[in-house]
This record gives sequence, structure tokens and C-alpha cells, in this order.
Amino acid sequence: MEISASKCMGCDRAIVPPRTTCPYCGKSAGNMIPVQLKNEGTILSHTISQMPPEGFKSPLVLALVQLEQSAVVLCLGNHSHSVPLEIGMEVSVKEDGEGRFLIDHP
Repeated sequence: MEISASKCMGCDRAIVPPRTTCPYCGKSAGNMIPVQLKNEGTILSHTISQMPPEGFKSPLVLALVQLEQSAVVLCLGNHSHSVPLEIGMEVSVKEDGEGRFLIDHP
């Protein structure tokens, strides 16, 4: 699986989801170009919310995952996995039917 993104020609960063303007450089960098990123990355940070917002079950596991080309995505995790999340852990990311990113690990 690949993840759709856009790449800024000014700062060379990829942004997920794709955008027409770089959030770091603004319009002065020009148009973004579409790119596809591998669905593999590294956990930068994670948390477990015992009191999640409406529509989510407790505990809610969230993680920031850095993909290639400096792209960062917020992912939902699964508290029932046998291996707990750790900063620096390599994970795969998949997309659910609602367009949310999920961590796919053992």
C-alpha cells in the first residue's frame, strides 16, 4: 500500500493528505507535486487516552508516525496488541474505510 501525499519543491517535505500549498513555505514555494509514499515509518510520539472524544472507545491509542520525505501522519493504534508502542519503533501504516490511518503491527 502507498500513501498519497504532495511534495513542496521549496522545502522538499511531503505533506499528508495532499495539498496545493505548503503549510511550511506558503504560496511563495509554488505548486506542490503529487507523490506516493511507502506505508512504512517510525513512531515519533504516542499516547493513550482513557477519556477519548465521542465516537472512540477507551483506551484510545494515538501515534505520530514519520514516513519518508519528512511526512508525519497521526495514526490510531490498537491497545490489545501484544507489543506495546515505543518511540523509534518501525511500523506499517494502513488506511481504514473512513480515511483514517491505522498502525499495523504485531
